[in-house]
Amino acid sequence: MGCPRLSASIVLVVATTVVAGCAGDSAPPDDVDAVAGRPADTAGDRSGSLLKDLRGWRLTFLAVRTGKQPHLYVANPDGSDLRQLDRLPGDKQTPNWSPDGRHVAVRWVPDDYDNPTPLLVLSADGATAVDLTKKTGLSGWSPSWSPDGKRLVTAARAKGDATPGLYVMNADGTDARRITPAGREAQYAAWSPAGDVIAFTFVEAGSFDLFTIRPDGSGLQRLTSDGAGGENNWAMWSPDGSKIAWGRGESVWVMNADGSEQRVVTEAGGVPGAWAPAPFITIQCQTDRGIGICAVSEDGSALTTLLGGIDAGFPGWRPKQGR
Repeated sequence: MGCPRLSASIVLVVATTVVAGCAGDSAPPDDVDAVAGRPADTAGDRSGSLLKDLRGWRLTFLAVRTGKQPHLYVANPDGSDLRQLDRLPGDKQTPNWSPDGRHVAVRWVPDDYDNPTPLLVLSADGATAVDLTKKTGLSGWSPSWSPDGKRLVTAARAKGDATPGLYVMNADGTDARRITPAGREAQYAAWSPAGDVIAFTFVEAGSFDLFTIRPDGSGLQRLTSDGAGGENNWAMWSPDGSKIAWGRGESVWVMNADGSEQRVVTEAGGVPGAWAPAPFITIQCQTDRGIGICAVSEDGSALTTLLGGIDAGFPGWRPKQGR
């Protein structure tokens, strides 16, 4: 298995990186690039203002900067003040910061995808704080914090599970329990900013649709209804919790939190991506230097390449510090 389970069309967006959908190696230029030969801003001269609006935010991402090992890095959105976060061998994915910005939960792939992949919580300096897999016996991906920082939800598989499901646990790995039904595969959970529901993907016969569920496992609600042709994945909440962005095939869409008013944001990139807590949607995109990370407004305007063209993947926003 390559990257964590994505639909085939989503994998096409990221398959040119060193580990499928993970990272590449490139020297960082000083300018902001156009995306796949298209203007950085598709709706007027707003790309510069978008970067200004992101000042003070820290972007976490996976990249190969030295040697052959991909590592997590933290940088300003323009690529300045670049700092390596971890020194673990192997791949790291889906970085998700705790609300206080002191810890980041990640999926670790120390060797290959055919073996169980541990879930880790790293402290902000990169030290391993908690090995959730050792604590719980669960192996999986896409951990997401509750807004109070006390719990995590993750898509994972327990020993003996036929299919992965959603598990909610305390931040230290205690009291882990499955909240989705056994026998139906669930992926890519995202806890809402209000804490009342969790958005995620249900997989059935190779198709993908989005749902929400309460943290206690009740209140299952369907958001997309593409059925056998579904390519809906990777829910991303807006900072105020009123909307959800997600990957639909090779494009990014947005809808109200109840699933209404679905519309395309951009076809210039796709997931993996991130939105909250920062003000703009970040996605993986094709630049003239390879796979990179772009930011775009909810209305699809001001599409801008971040990180000065660094080949990178799996973006995640660290909450602003000192507020």
